[in-house]
Amino acid sequence: MPQRGQETAKKNYEIWKENPFHPSLEFKEVKPREKIWSVRVGIGWRALGIKKLDEEKIVWFWVGAHSEYDKILGKN
Repeated sequence: MPQRGQETAKKNYEIWKENPFHPSLEFKEVKPREKIWSVRVGIGWRALGIKKLDEEKIVWFWVGAHSEYDKILGKN
């Protein structure tokens, strides 16, 4: 991820910690069976995480370009 994208990702993470459902983040569950959630980390960039079953916690496991995100989620 380019430096500018990293800076935006850090800023958006701070927003997410305060308000995960802030409209600019597009935080949403994308694979309900697997408990996978998505958040926008910058223009053209997304992050994926898994919600722990008995906790209100997301474990982030992937950050990358939106085109790769679409492939991971089978949107192509």
